Amino acid sequence: MANLKKCDFMVHPNELRKCIIEIDEVWHELSQQQRYLAEITNQIHGHAHTHMSIDIIEQQNERLRQECADVRELMAGLRAIHTFYEKNEGMITGN
Repeated sequence: MANLKKCDFMVHPNELRKCIIEIDEVWHELSQQQRYLAEITNQIHGHAHTHMSIDIIEQQNERLRQECADVRELMAGLRAIHTFYEKNEGMITGN
């Protein structure tokens, strides 16, 4: 009670208990909201990582698609050269 007198007001012990209970309830509710927000934040980060992973996979997929197109083009060129040599084997070897 000495601290209360320093503040120049007196609070009845029952009123003080009510205030403590209300503060405790508010703190409990805020704690629940904080945990809820933390969970939502984690989910958002999880989705962001998922989206980043999807973006990376899509980029890699596009790069591989381009590499496959390059390989197909190279193979078509090699087939054309092979076909040319087969058709002109006698001319090239002199047979």
